[in-house]
Amino acid sequence: MQPGKTHELVKPLCWLLGTWKSVNVKLKRKLNLPMSDHCKLLKANAYDTYSEILTFSTFGHPTIKYEATSWHPKNFFPLKFEVGHFMCHPGKKNLTVVAAHNYGMAAVEVGKITQHCIELCTLSMANSEVVDKPVVGYCRSYRINDQGQLVYKLKLRTQDEHSLKEYTRIIYEKD
Repeated sequence: MQPGKTHELVKPLCWLLGTWKSVNVKLKRKLNLPMSDHCKLLKANAYDTYSEILTFSTFGHPTIKYEATSWHPKNFFPLKFEVGHFMCHPGKKNLTVVAAHNYGMAAVEVGKITQHCIELCTLSMANSEVVDKPVVGYCRSYRINDQGQLVYKLKLRTQDEHSLKEYTRIIYEKD
């Protein structure tokens, strides 16, 4: 598939387009999300950090497709796959994101776009039956720092917690 002309609605997000590789991952806490066979392997490959690639692309539609793929930095064991679409609202600096995760969770997020910054929080969540501690909400942000790096922060809350807690902070460089 060939990239098409960038749709007017996604132009405020053009700074995200491309592939970003993690250069610094700070995992603030571990989660036992699903207990599928895949996650039993994750536990066997316990990690305090991981490597990740984010890809943001557009094909002429009024959305930006994104993919996040992460793996163990030493043995390259695959950890997380996330896919979704960023959709800008006409005439506004508002954004909706629809995301699906390989560990049994899907979310609709809403937020705002400012210059080189996106802030999102979940509007609705769905967790599959394989999730031990269902995630009931999260907020995340993407922004470009003074060095031109993409900074990502994620706070989340599981069903047995009362507030959002920082989960990870990642710095990416454009590939």
